Amino acid sequence: VLLQKRSVNRYSIENEQASTSISAKKLKKRESMDFDVNTSFGYRLINFVSIFSTIMAQKLLKLQNIAPSIFNNGYINILHMIQVLNRVIGPTALQCVENLGSQRISIANIRAHEKTKEAKKLKMATHKYTEDIVKAAEDLLYGPGTAD
Repeated sequence: VLLQKRSVNRYSIENEQASTSISAKKLKKRESMDFDVNTSFGYRLINFVSIFSTIMAQKLLKLQNIAPSIFNNGYINILHMIQVLNRVIGPTALQCVENLGSQRISIANIRAHEKTKEAKKLKMATHKYTEDIVKAAEDLLYGPGTAD
């Protein structure tokens, strides 16, 4: 287990890599997608889902292993399962899995960025700015000589 070194100074500036969560780093390091893709065989997403569900019904796979594998490594494991069953993987199915993987990475990065010190400071600064505007507006409404 690799532990990240923490800075001695708690006020030190965070670098870009420090704001990336461990889950986002794991998602970025995922395995390369080495699949035999038949480009002449055009899958649609509906066909991909229906064929996968019928394959799962025909072959009795352990269902308890599917959900954790999708959670840990994304939908690429579904393509691995389809390839093990000697089924053809179309380019649309592969592209769909790549898009879902990139969405997972971007969501993990956004969640990690929201938790950084910089994001919290920015949120506090905008909150203080709105409070200052409201206070200035109240001073105009309730200043001396406005009770005419």
